[in-house]
Amino acid sequence: MSNLIPGKKYAIFYALMYFISILLFLGVFFDRYEIVFNALSSGKFTPGLPYNDFFYLAHFGLIKIYSLFYSCFPKVNWVGVIQVFYLFISFLFILLVFIKNKSSKRLTLVLIFFISAIFIEQIVLNLYTRVSFILSFSSLLLYLDSIDQSKQKTNFKILFVSFLFFTIASLTRAEVALLVFIIVLIFYILFFVDFINLKNHVKHLKYLAFFLIPILLIFSWTHFEIKNSQSFYKLIEPDVEYELTARDNIVPINLMTNAVDSMRYLAIDKVMWGDATTNDANFLRSLIENSEDDLFSKKLFQKSLNSIYYSTQNHKTYIYMFMVLIFFAVYSSIRNNKKILFRSILFFLFIVSLIFILSYRIKMTETAISCILFIAIVLLLFLFKKHHSHSKLLTTILIVSSAFFLHFNYKISKYKMEEQKFYEKAIYQIKEKFAGKNILLNGESKKLLFAFKPLEMYNFSPPLHKIIIYDSQHLSTVEPYRTFLANDCNCDPNNYKEYFSYLKKDASNNIFLMSEEFKIFLENYLFIVHHLDIKFQAVNQFSIFDEQENYLNKQLFAYKIVTP
Repeated sequence: MSNLIPGKKYAIFYALMYFISILLFLGVFFDRYEIVFNALSSGKFTPGLPYNDFFYLAHFGLIKIYSLFYSCFPKVNWVGVIQVFYLFISFLFILLVFIKNKSSKRLTLVLIFFISAIFIEQIVLNLYTRVSFILSFSSLLLYLDSIDQSKQKTNFKILFVSFLFFTIASLTRAEVALLVFIIVLIFYILFFVDFINLKNHVKHLKYLAFFLIPILLIFSWTHFEIKNSQSFYKLIEPDVEYELTARDNIVPINLMTNAVDSMRYLAIDKVMWGDATTNDANFLRSLIENSEDDLFSKKLFQKSLNSIYYSTQNHKTYIYMFMVLIFFAVYSSIRNNKKILFRSILFFLFIVSLIFILSYRIKMTETAISCILFIAIVLLLFLFKKHHSHSKLLTTILIVSSAFFLHFNYKISKYKMEEQKFYEKAIYQIKEKFAGKNILLNGESKKLLFAFKPLEMYNFSPPLHKIIIYDSQHLSTVEPYRTFLANDCNCDPNNYKEYFSYLKKDASNNIFLMSEEFKIFLENYLFIVHHLDIKFQAVNQFSIFDEQENYLNKQLFAYKIVTP
């Protein structure tokens, strides 16, 4: 990319200093389950076996490359480091686009400062879905900025670089890359396509469509794999998982006709999916209440509204900024370019509708809503840059907004550091109390693995003997973790009659961390469904309790199986 972009050396230097300062002073914290899957791909849980955390369109093929890095340099948390690198590239691409701004140096500096402030969240909450959002967007933005409508030329070097990193983003999470492609395509059509002279845009649209190739290939391959597989997880992901966990689209329990099915129902409702041989894909599908053919469900609509409400409460600054920029676009359009007025309103309606559609039909999370709003904000700034719709008012807005974003990001970082300290203290207590034991975790207690520090390599060595996640949604059903558990017990770990009979043989060395409510349910489930009379007894009156209720949903206790 030599000499392609003015200010390139400055942008690289600034991006490096920006990332170094955040890594030193704020840290990088993995959101939700990322810490666990990074550990799995390192081979710490499955020695010598490359692990694909979500088969359906996530880390597609990349995980094998990451495993090679782990085999050469096992003391480095490669997934974490590589994702930070992807975020660095994303930030650099966005900087390069705005540093080319031909307006005043003061506004250019303000734009860089503002983008820096809103980008921090992407680093602090380092999740592979978020990485795919930002990397795919920044790659497309770099290409859009290279389009010169007047000269009708295509910069193939920038096209290649953009396509390369968009492909990596697609391999990281293809669904996300497709969503970002749609957002950017709609934006380009709304603001840059002149339908009177459509021929001038055909070539650029053709190259933009070229970015669909990796997504279509990934979708085609995974569709073929799913249709020709009997693997539990491939049969239920993504549609069944989305319906039962994200949309809570499950039939009433009173439709179950016997005690066994009622307990199986409760297991799925509690997201205890590890007993996959008993609760197979056909049973899970039978629990879906409203099929995707149903256009509207009042219950799901209310759930989507609740999801949007809680997500927006945590991202008010993004919403305020998006609204302000839309109003500024309308204001600027009235003064300078009335053609943009109607298109700005359409873009606003498109983003709002997209959030509602995603929350109702697919899966809405805070990651999605914040990333979509981040993308919309940067696209609006890109629009102002292209149409030279700059003013002192915009500069003032960006400076004030930056202060709000920095305060918001500081609160996020502070919360994540406090959370990490809580889990770090809990895992220390576990190691101290249960040296030489096997620690068995479920979906409730898996959070304890968040004890590890940013970009730290995971150490599951003594004093604990093993850490086993025996049931956390679908985790124990995905290869090669299922094979790892099978080799460990010489049985089928997805058949709880076999697996818990195996665990009972070494009862004194197997410590379960779970809530009292889950303990009671598990005892009843094993007895009614599998005819196993297994009882759990509290050990050493040990518990992990979150007094502030910020990190754990329930108090966790240590249990062991009681043998006659």
